[in-house]
Amino acid sequence: NVTSPAGAAGTVNVTVTTPNGTSAVTPAGQFTFTSPAAPTVTGITPDNGTFGTSVTVTNLAGTNFVVGTTPSVWLAKSGQSTIIATDVQVVSPTQITCTLPMPLWTNTLEGQWDVVVQNADGQSGSKNAAFTLIKPAPVVTSIDPNHAPNGTINNPVNVTGSNFGFGTNPSIWLAKSGESNIPASDVHIYGTTSMTFVLNIPLSASEGVRDVMIMSEDGQISANLGAFTIDKQIGDVPMIWNWDNNNGWDGWQTETTCPDSGSCSIYGPVILNGHGEYGADITSAIGSLTESRVTKIFTPSSGSSWNTLTFSGLLSSSDQPGGRSMTIKVDGVDVYSATALQDPQLNGQPFTITATFPQKTTPVTVTISGRQEPIVFTSSYSIQFNSLTLS
Repeated sequence: NVTSPAGAAGTVNVTVTTPNGTSAVTPAGQFTFTSPAAPTVTGITPDNGTFGTSVTVTNLAGTNFVVGTTPSVWLAKSGQSTIIATDVQVVSPTQITCTLPMPLWTNTLEGQWDVVVQNADGQSGSKNAAFTLIKPAPVVTSIDPNHAPNGTINNPVNVTGSNFGFGTNPSIWLAKSGESNIPASDVHIYGTTSMTFVLNIPLSASEGVRDVMIMSEDGQISANLGAFTIDKQIGDVPMIWNWDNNNGWDGWQTETTCPDSGSCSIYGPVILNGHGEYGADITSAIGSLTESRVTKIFTPSSGSSWNTLTFSGLLSSSDQPGGRSMTIKVDGVDVYSATALQDPQLNGQPFTITATFPQKTTPVTVTISGRQEPIVFTSSYSIQFNSLTLS
């Protein structure tokens, strides 16, 4: 048996040397070396890998692999840097094992790549589109908000996580078995870790959990099971406060300004005949404004909002209505202010005042004030409090 040495193909002379000498060179004593066959690639196991991982190839199958040598193995794709295998071992003329280090997907195109084997003599073989590079599965770490009531319009949602390789125009929707999908709109992708979209949830959508589905431009789908909840639409729940024997002045703060010492004293607050009363007893001529104020904070229920105030009561009458007035504030801003001369219903008659203010979903501070301007003399005054509604 003779092992062929490395070298070029061609014909060489064969001679025999003994102690008696070396044989002559004759045409019959020649040997021809031929080029070895180029390697071929017929398959690779596994035939896919995820970006950012290391793939152990257990069987790169083909022919004409040279045992005892270390061929070069790589993945190739037009316009992309090659992915070079490491730890290459020729197990047999038909099998190679190796390791393929997958690059980060942010720097390399996904899809099908060619598998190439090059023997030590420079001859190579390949199999086109034999290996597929796959984007890593997206990981969603937070969805904010992760719930909203049905009937919600233009609800912005922020999503954070990793591996958001969905392209510039992914499809996003809420899914629930047996119900129509709820598509998202106005989708924006920020790098690989953040995205935003808008949900318009139909009023007819049933409450309960929904899966957040995200499909990339190439058709890959990320299913985030039970990641969003549709709440039952509660609607705007009004607050109704009655100054009666049950509620009274519970939680109200009261204050009277009486600048002239000895000229007035606080009257109330009291519950009288099923309504509240508060004011001032004016005992002598006053030279400054006298004011009685009541204040309370009200909080809307979850999912509810208010923008209207309705107050029913009675302001005691005066023979000088231009000096008697009432003001209602919401969060420190006047929503109603008038003298009894400007609004005759304030002069000793039962009234109902309705005023609006900017929509509020947060706690609302209501302040109701009765005033007496400085005049030579006036009788005591008070406000009768019947009911207050925020809606």
